[in-house]
Amino acid sequence: MRCLVPFIGGHALLAGMLGACAAQCVLTIGIVPQTSPWALARRRTPVLRAWSAVAGVRIALRSAPTIHRFEQRVARADYGPVR
Repeated sequence: MRCLVPFIGGHALLAGMLGACAAQCVLTIGIVPQTSPWALARRRTPVLRAWSAVAGVRIALRSAPTIHRFEQRVARADYGPVR
């Protein structure tokens, strides 16, 4: 059950963001850099591609070199819908 909570939460969050994103919008997803950027991209890109195909919206993965930089980008609202 613990494995399903982040999965379900991620889908609910994505659904909310897609509501604010039109068909020509790019949805930028930010993921906390808890692993190397290569490992993060290798694990998350297939999921984001599947979500993108289902939703009909382009989804881009963006992280940061450190958690501190990631937090700064979150504070600036760098992640989310971009027109």
